[in-house]
Amino acid sequence: MKAFSLVGIYEALGFPPEVSRTLWPADVSPEQIAAKVVHPELAIQLGGERSVPLLSLASYCANLLDAFFETGSREFLVQADQNWQQLVSATPVTHDVTLLNRARSACTFFYYERDLSQRIARGERLLREEVPTYFLRRGSDAPLYAALLEVDGIQGPAITTAFQAFQGLWDLADDIRDLDQDRKGLGVNVLLLGFGEKPALFKALADSLAEQGTRADVPRPLRLAVEQQYARTSALLV
Repeated sequence: MKAFSLVGIYEALGFPPEVSRTLWPADVSPEQIAAKVVHPELAIQLGGERSVPLLSLASYCANLLDAFFETGSREFLVQADQNWQQLVSATPVTHDVTLLNRARSACTFFYYERDLSQRIARGERLLREEVPTYFLRRGSDAPLYAALLEVDGIQGPAITTAFQAFQGLWDLADDIRDLDQDRKGLGVNVLLLGFGEKPALFKALADSLAEQGTRADVPRPLRLAVEQQYARTSALLV
């Protein structure tokens, strides 16, 4: 099945303005992007083989797209598209329909985030109920990783949930760490939307994600990953 082009999608969306290289976030360096690619190791721990390089390509693609939207640099988008095309080519044809459907769903997040950033720029607030929605949608690539694990026959009713919980906790910690740079207009950050910029207010969200991501039917490697990320996130919620 022919893959859609990420470059084409974001040409239609309109590219974000490129940020001055003197102001670029620190976490868009090649080393920092590579450090965020943790999903292949989780696949290995879950017993994956063929799915491991697929999760690596998918994770790199997601983090390169994030770097593109943080900086406006088209080179990140081109690299993401290259990873995406390789991913589709490497995925068995028995799984490519699910892959493409979940990828299309994930790509809608960037449209949502673009509108959100414009609301922030206008000084608007979010409803409190929109905050957990934002964090879950930011992790909209989580179902993609669960689908790729199926290449190795790794399935379960709680796998997608655990990936979503892990990603939500990761993103919450990331937003707390990025608060200073996002005040300078380098990214979307719900902590800037009138909630007093107090990370402790998000403790209930972190607790809920951790509770759902560590239930008994979650495979042990994913459960441990959620527990460890919850500990790291909680340390920032003070």
